[in-house]
Amino acid sequence: MNIKLYIMILCIIILTISIYKAIQYINTVHNQQLENQMIIQELKLNNKNYLQVEHSLKVLSKSQHDNLYILEHIKKLNQNQNTLIDNFIDEQINLLNKKTNPIMTGNTTLDYILYQYSAQIEQYHIHLSYTKDAYQCPLSKNIYYTVLNKMMDIVIDACQDNESSLLSIQHGFIDQQFYIKMTFPLSDHIHQEDIHLIDLQLRDYPHILINERDVNVYILGFILKKELD
Repeated sequence: MNIKLYIMILCIIILTISIYKAIQYINTVHNQQLENQMIIQELKLNNKNYLQVEHSLKVLSKSQHDNLYILEHIKKLNQNQNTLIDNFIDEQINLLNKKTNPIMTGNTTLDYILYQYSAQIEQYHIHLSYTKDAYQCPLSKNIYYTVLNKMMDIVIDACQDNESSLLSIQHGFIDQQFYIKMTFPLSDHIHQEDIHLIDLQLRDYPHILINERDVNVYILGFILKKELD
């Protein structure tokens, strides 16, 4: 009788553990599905934002070209008859070039991101330094744009408490592996949960996350392994 009771209790325990594990698995799958849905929605939104920024830059470039052409044409019509007009036009040309001169890193998607954050870069007096490399990231523009968005959000949060900050961006290829890293001031606003989202966006691609603290700076970025090709 005792043996039957022990077997029954053991079966109940095993059944309880099995049910608990099943519930855990269902919850994990459900949470993963929700997370995937959020990522898909974010990618769709970022794709829309990317296209809008791309369009804005094209419109800006055309407007700049048209305005410069008009000013140069007026200057030619003046034929040096009025130096005040010539000086005024030269001032306007210089001002126009200064205001609308786009950032040219050689990487189109990075240019779009920096253009998108240009107001915040100016607001927080962030001094921008970057390498110029004509090679594009092997990731799709949408994924790369999404990752850069998250990186820049972290950078802006870290820089907002400083009177002035230096943001250094390096990108290109090392040993046939694409990399990008941003170096910016160390701050209490840097949270690993936000950095984990970058790793999550890259989970389908062989990569190494760059996530380092130095003396007074933080280094954030990633390296795409050769297997991606």
